[in-house]
Amino acid sequence: MRKKQPIRYERLQAYRAAEEVEPESEDFLEDETGLCCAFFSPDGKRFVTGGMEPDFPIRVRESATGAFLKTLLGHTSYVDVVRYRKDGRTLVSGSWDGTLREWDAETGKELSRSIDRTPFITHWVLSQDEKYLVSTGGYGKYATIRLWDWRRKKILRVLHEHKACVWMADISPDGTRIVSASEDKTLKIWNRATGKCLNTIFTDAPQFSVQFSSDGQKLISAGMDGVVRVWNATDGKLIQEFSSTGDVLWHTAFSPDGTLVAAVGGNREDENADYTVYVWDVKTQESVLQGVGHSLSVWTVDFSPDRPTVLTASSDHTARIWEWKARKTARTSQVRVLRGGEGEGHRSSITSVCYSPDGKTLASGSEDQTIRIWNVRTGECLKVLSGHGRSVTSVCYSPDGKKIASGSRDTSIRIWDVTTGECLKTLSGHVDGITSVCYSPDGKTIASGSWDGRIRIWNARTGKCQKRLEGHETEVYCVCYSPDGKTLASRSEDKTIRIWDATTGACLKTLEGYGSTPICYSPDGKTLATGGENGIYLWNLSE
Repeated sequence: MRKKQPIRYERLQAYRAAEEVEPESEDFLEDETGLCCAFFSPDGKRFVTGGMEPDFPIRVRESATGAFLKTLLGHTSYVDVVRYRKDGRTLVSGSWDGTLREWDAETGKELSRSIDRTPFITHWVLSQDEKYLVSTGGYGKYATIRLWDWRRKKILRVLHEHKACVWMADISPDGTRIVSASEDKTLKIWNRATGKCLNTIFTDAPQFSVQFSSDGQKLISAGMDGVVRVWNATDGKLIQEFSSTGDVLWHTAFSPDGTLVAAVGGNREDENADYTVYVWDVKTQESVLQGVGHSLSVWTVDFSPDRPTVLTASSDHTARIWEWKARKTARTSQVRVLRGGEGEGHRSSITSVCYSPDGKTLASGSEDQTIRIWNVRTGECLKVLSGHGRSVTSVCYSPDGKKIASGSRDTSIRIWDVTTGECLKTLSGHVDGITSVCYSPDGKTIASGSWDGRIRIWNARTGKCQKRLEGHETEVYCVCYSPDGKTLASRSEDKTIRIWDATTGACLKTLEGYGSTPICYSPDGKTLATGGENGIYLWNLSE
């Protein structure tokens, strides 16, 4: 039986840009409560952890900085799995208190609560269309798999054939099948529509983890014998095996593209247990990562959606991020940490960063209401610019590198002297917070976007508003000048991208886009790159 002990949450060295730490915690920062799991958000920008006593919290943090964003309270026992929904705006958590809860990820408000009758919930998973949710858990006669109509929060059927605890289940990408892993040493494949068991795969050891590949053609499983197995998802035949040096693996995962598999585990009752983090190449079966550093059982592993990185959570009091650059080369994340001397590091989330034109310094804006200028080579904090009354949301160097423009939730834009740190001008006019600021290539104007849905173009020398660009129906999240300064691109929550004549303010083009992701011109100004729900989109602006 999987036994969890109270643990503390600690962060990797790479997450130390935001806070000061005590000398004895040089590599980690602690949280007052423990954690059971850790998973990335769909865009990889955040990660969420499930906690333990006394409050059983769910915590949301930034992936880039590790900065704490939100704590969600309400569960009364271990939060064994908590994940983002596809929209990235809501979270679903499953707990040993027998409830599934849905939360607003931004406000922390509990949106709904569903009661399960199993003694505890060990795992849940949503179908790709998010119509169905499968939850697992229970012992003996209570060992069940429950299929939910998640939109109506109703249980459609209960699958009972396992004879021991069901630790995990997954839904095939096309939504037609369910696979489950149990301590009864079997994997079972079910017809989702009828609840009929289509196939039973017998193994030599209790199984704790199972997952479909992204194409639905394969299964990956692991359990008490420390072996990762890849199966044919149609006929249940064994395809390949990957062996760890330990005696138990608690969790496995396919990478988003299905080319890699990861596994973690470790038996805390065995003094010689192996707590290595494993990543293998499915095609070549070569080891991509063998991360050594955890000292107690590792409960979960999750691939980042956008880079060669995995996130792990362990009973040794740590959540760790591991990354690799080349095959057969494994290492923990070694990003340069810009934290300055005593009192000089940001005290809250970092919202925006911008290199100086010569690349020697870096400006960062933060929710702590300050802008900091850093020496890129040494990591020294050179200056702290204070004056905004709320979070700084965007920073941008002038083309000559002598000034910085900053936008804030306090509705103002400020222009700063880089050498002295003096605030030269405050630009006022927007009626809601600023989301984005951008200098024109000649440095004569500054464009700004705001939650008020408007774009303003300002004279950078006088600070006067020259133009108001209206057309977006709701929040403007990003503005960007073309390399020649003749046009300005903007992106809005109304799911449009607009191209404006920077001189006249006329709207030249309207493109159908997605939400709040950044936009960027190509060097020749003929193409615009944008992020979308399923990838990166390139727009031909010359047509």
